[in-house]
Amino acid sequence: MTSILIMGLATAFNILVILFKLKLNRKQDALLDISLFVSLSYLFSGSITGLQVAMIASFIISLSLFFIDLKSLFWISFAYFKLYFIA
Repeated sequence: MTSILIMGLATAFNILVILFKLKLNRKQDALLDISLFVSLSYLFSGSITGLQVAMIASFIISLSLFFIDLKSLFWISFAYFKLYFIA
């Protein structure tokens, strides 16, 4: 019973975060969130536990992308790549 409640809350919050991003005209973030959710759901399909993990992971990714801009995330990953592989 508790797992169903947690999954329902995570689903609702995930959809609300995506809709809020669309309202703020952050369509790239919303598209990335939707594609990550679909790919995680496909990856963990077959069990209810797998879908719960995919939904909670998608919600955490949505929240982290909400607070981090995609351009800054690109530059952070580029700087890490440059430091790790080139230096």
